[in-house]
Amino acid sequence: MQQLTKPKKIAIIGAGFRGITAAKIFQDAGIEFVILDKNDATGGVWRTFANQSSYVQIPEPEYRFDMDYPNGLPSEFTPRDEILAHAERFINVHGIGKHIIFKSEVFSIEDISDSKYRVYYKHDNANKSLEVDGIYYAGGRLHKRRTVHFPGEKNFQGLIRYGISDDMPISEYRGKKVAIIGCGAFAMENARTALLNGATHVTIIAKTINIVLPRMVMFWLNSMRLAPVAPLLKMSWKMYDWAGTNFMKENLDGFSINQRTVPIISDFIFLAHKVGKAEFKKDSIDFIDSNSVVTSDGTKIEADIILKCVGFEGQMDVFKQVYPPFEAVNWIWVNKKTNFVLDQDPEFGMTTKATKLMTSGSTLLLTKIAARVFAMSLINPSKFEQIIPVLPTSQNAGYNISYHMGSLSKLLVANKDIKKFILRTSAKKSKSMIEKGGNGKYLEFCKREWKQQCEALGVEEVEYPFVFPWWILLWENWQQLVNRFFLAAFPEQNIVRDIQPEDVEWSFISAES
Repeated sequence: MQQLTKPKKIAIIGAGFRGITAAKIFQDAGIEFVILDKNDATGGVWRTFANQSSYVQIPEPEYRFDMDYPNGLPSEFTPRDEILAHAERFINVHGIGKHIIFKSEVFSIEDISDSKYRVYYKHDNANKSLEVDGIYYAGGRLHKRRTVHFPGEKNFQGLIRYGISDDMPISEYRGKKVAIIGCGAFAMENARTALLNGATHVTIIAKTINIVLPRMVMFWLNSMRLAPVAPLLKMSWKMYDWAGTNFMKENLDGFSINQRTVPIISDFIFLAHKVGKAEFKKDSIDFIDSNSVVTSDGTKIEADIILKCVGFEGQMDVFKQVYPPFEAVNWIWVNKKTNFVLDQDPEFGMTTKATKLMTSGSTLLLTKIAARVFAMSLINPSKFEQIIPVLPTSQNAGYNISYHMGSLSKLLVANKDIKKFILRTSAKKSKSMIEKGGNGKYLEFCKREWKQQCEALGVEEVEYPFVFPWWILLWENWQQLVNRFFLAAFPEQNIVRDIQPEDVEWSFISAES
């Protein structure tokens, strides 16, 4: 009988939420690991780029660390400082902290052989290296702020900031007009922060207006094990019609989303647009004068504050510098190697032409799946050598992991052990979502916050546009019955003990199907 193998040690690059989540899975599998991170504490972009006003966009259970919470579950839409505190407690509770070498920036990964790597890093002003049997690269997608200078901006008499790392004093917003360049997550966050702190108006200027999804749509998505894309997008259309933001449909191709960035989750931006506090301008910037932004069609947008939410330099450029032999990824595996994985934020969140079902809106949950499957490939590499080459391939990990999730799911569920794990993971996620927000509780939370936001905007209360359908209780009860069945039928597995070589049988399905 073929023997299982166990690598002596793997290197996890990055001690952000992905890296420490993967570390817990490897620890449970009995795989030795070391974590290298260039920062001086865990948290990744949540510590380096997030603002104090930043919070998790998706419902809390989807972004929850696997540990007990003796003082109560995290806040809904967990704010930055709270989730960083949870991350610190997570590494302490599970003893992960002792495996982390902080202030260690990886600058090169070298192939020693097919099964060995040498990782070079800078620590304490000295170049060091270590030899490992595998790599889990979780360096994140937001490496460095993109710096952009527009013609004439030196003449602007107000404040110009990037809206990250707390570079914009919240006290400066009151009574001011704000122009935000860009339409990503930080742009929407800064629009909300500005208006809730006294800004009189916000204009969002971008060449592409990205899609925003309502919170209730995201809740219903994440409370399902597999969520149908089309009906959820149709629910979003109702909000677009109500708020007058139908221009967001431009990025919809039928019932698929056609953009490379993850959709933003927010109710506030619809409310702000409805009451005339926020507007969108689809155009590029021509120049900036003393008190306004002028777009290419000649429109002059007056502003006291300009926020350049223009994004970040991508991970792939950094990764290719660190690992020059890089050719492509097959889903998460680099160069078809069973012992080298690149876990990156999807450039887009799993709802595309190729995908009719969504498993999750959480990249953290995807990491749990990716790390578990990687652990299996480390322990039983010969079986994965058969399957990796037929997985979708790309030179962009974020594109690959998201755009081909539909075909990938067909490949993974062909293996019964991975199938059990995915079914259990999705059922556990669904159960947590309904327990915390079901029976209308999440809707009531959204309504309370909506009312507070109306008050903060100084407008007469606007009725929350989503209602609680009469049939939803029946649906939630059915979901929970099925969840209990899956959790009972597929108990938590020990990766080493329960997965034997003769149990791993692959059914090959074309990656194009």
